[in-house]
Amino acid sequence: MNTPLPNLVFWDSRVQLKPKSFLIEERILKTYRQMIPGEHTAGSVIPQPKEVQNGEGVFHLQNSCAILAGQELSEEAEFLSRQLADRFGLKLPIREISGHSPGRGNIVMERTKSLEDCGYESYILQVDIDGIQLEAPQPAGIFYGIQTLLQLIQAGEGQIFLPALEITDWPTLQMRGVHIDLKAQMPTFEYLKGILQRLAEYKINTVLIEYEDKFPYQSHPKIVSPLALSWEQIKELNDLARLLHIEIIPLLQSLGHVEYILSHSEYAHLREVPNDFSQYCPLNPESQRLFKELAAEIIELHPDIQFFHIGGDEADSLGQCPRCQAKAREIGKGGLYVEYINEICRFILNQGKRPVLWHDMLARNPEVVDHLVHDAVIMDWDYYSRDDEPFKIQIYDKGGGQIITKENLSEVSEKVRSVFEPYWKCEGYPDRFNLFGYTRFFKDRGFDVIAAPSVRVDGDSGYSPTFEFHLPNIRSFIEVAARYGALGVVATSWAVRRTPWETLWLGIAWTAGHAWSPEITDRQGFERKFLQQFYGAEDQTGIIEAKYLLSKLVATAIYRTPYNEQGHYWGWEPCYRSSAELKETGNFEKALKVGYEMVEQSERALAMLESAEPRVKRNRLSLQFYQWAARMVYHKSRLLIAWGLIDQARKEKAQQLLQSLLDEILVLRDQMGRLFGQIMVPEEVEREQMLRFEGEQEEIKRLLSYLYRNPPHPDEAE
Repeated sequence: MNTPLPNLVFWDSRVQLKPKSFLIEERILKTYRQMIPGEHTAGSVIPQPKEVQNGEGVFHLQNSCAILAGQELSEEAEFLSRQLADRFGLKLPIREISGHSPGRGNIVMERTKSLEDCGYESYILQVDIDGIQLEAPQPAGIFYGIQTLLQLIQAGEGQIFLPALEITDWPTLQMRGVHIDLKAQMPTFEYLKGILQRLAEYKINTVLIEYEDKFPYQSHPKIVSPLALSWEQIKELNDLARLLHIEIIPLLQSLGHVEYILSHSEYAHLREVPNDFSQYCPLNPESQRLFKELAAEIIELHPDIQFFHIGGDEADSLGQCPRCQAKAREIGKGGLYVEYINEICRFILNQGKRPVLWHDMLARNPEVVDHLVHDAVIMDWDYYSRDDEPFKIQIYDKGGGQIITKENLSEVSEKVRSVFEPYWKCEGYPDRFNLFGYTRFFKDRGFDVIAAPSVRVDGDSGYSPTFEFHLPNIRSFIEVAARYGALGVVATSWAVRRTPWETLWLGIAWTAGHAWSPEITDRQGFERKFLQQFYGAEDQTGIIEAKYLLSKLVATAIYRTPYNEQGHYWGWEPCYRSSAELKETGNFEKALKVGYEMVEQSERALAMLESAEPRVKRNRLSLQFYQWAARMVYHKSRLLIAWGLIDQARKEKAQQLLQSLLDEILVLRDQMGRLFGQIMVPEEVEREQMLRFEGEQEEIKRLLSYLYRNPPHPDEAE
């Protein structure tokens, strides 16, 4: 069924048209019929604008147009001019608005006080056949109006045009962020800048950067990776973020997750446990001193930031060294934690920044929450709760996050349950739960809270995100954040899960769309918009279906590779199991069944993706990463089949298959190197290849050696 057209006209007496213009306008209308998935002409925009009124006609952009703006909007005017040139080949001059009428056929950008009640990021965009008017109370609003304007522009039949309409728009959540984790899969600097530019297109205004060892520390050069950014690059990144109206929040771990530091012998004396290099001893005064020295350098390079994330999560070794054991007996592990964290928070506050910390250690020790410095901001991470499965929630009690249902609710400690059960209860409890209770709990205690769902996390494979739980989790978490007045949302993206960044954009756009307009809940409609906006393709391409198919496939059989020599680069590999483990668990039959299913489905996904490629107009690299994922799953799933064949004594077929897989690795490794080399530095490309193929090569060679030593018996001939 065709989407109803807006009330457009073919011709207007005020515009002089060439004789064939009627036909051109008719084809433009046909283009809009294909373009508009919603009920109005802004239906393809991500995030969805709050208020849209359709107008009549279209406005044609051409080189005779000009951009008119006040001096205070010069950066925004230059940004728009560059975008129009780069995307559409238009070269529009920039002129300063004078007291005279701006005239017809121009783009006019002005500050206004009319939208101040809607916030500094609000804007009004008016388009008619005579020109474009963009108004906002602050430059940020002008910038977001420009992003909407750019998404509305269409090119076809030698024309560049956009529909007549009026948009009044503002965000629901003040902070709309994405986490960039540099501990693994280090991007090239150009690609990193490109990430920020694409985030800005979706009106993302916050980036949480976890530098880890990729920051150029001068006071402690031993911990600096050879892949670290330079001071000049970080300054350039800051300048770009300011231009894009993105605020950077640096993240420096203050207690746990410091393997990149404590794995060095020079810092071994700071370990809480001698043979565990994941966590500082909080009672060693050098732990705080080291954190402060590193934090001071980061702040020096980010002088204008408002927030500084201090980590503080998953400190599972807390209270294990002799000094900490004694202190914990005196004030409890929670007291030990909050005393240390408060000192860190006060240091950050003294630098004029607000400290942000993960919430889980406080959730595990709720008795100390009221002792935490109240200017701290709580980042509540929950990656698995979702309102389409209200019978389970993620909580924090013994260790990291646990999934709780009615069946294991009794296992929750009384300390945790007595505090948080009122936040879980709802009609139907305990068969169903009130979700995201920690956000409400910390808000009730007077803290500012940031919701943290995820687009890449434990449970994803190294190939494709598992959209089945990411998208519902993101949507339902943002709805709660908006309802209870959270500062905003930051979608985490953990690089150690090895899913390439180019496969994350659907989840990122979904986060941005809901953070701006949480009331938009139509997932299928959003996916159609994403296909059009991101790929320039229509829904019939099968791209979305292939993405969901792959995300289901790679969740069927995954294996965590071991720690490497640095102790913190692990990854997820589908289908890789040792034969000993399979024999021990009796899963050979299952391996064979799953292998055949995955071969069939990965072939289907690849066919859909390859069929879609000719119709993809933008971001082809993202599609190529999904094609790579399909090829890799197809390859890895046949290893499962080989194990099953061996167990069934079909040794000849197994031998042929294993040799084929071994030869195939050389081709796949080369293809992967060229693809990953477009987004990652060479050293990381090599590491990715090593993690994905070396273990498999060793296993295949071991199996082939076994088959050569034990050839099939004549009775086993196939």
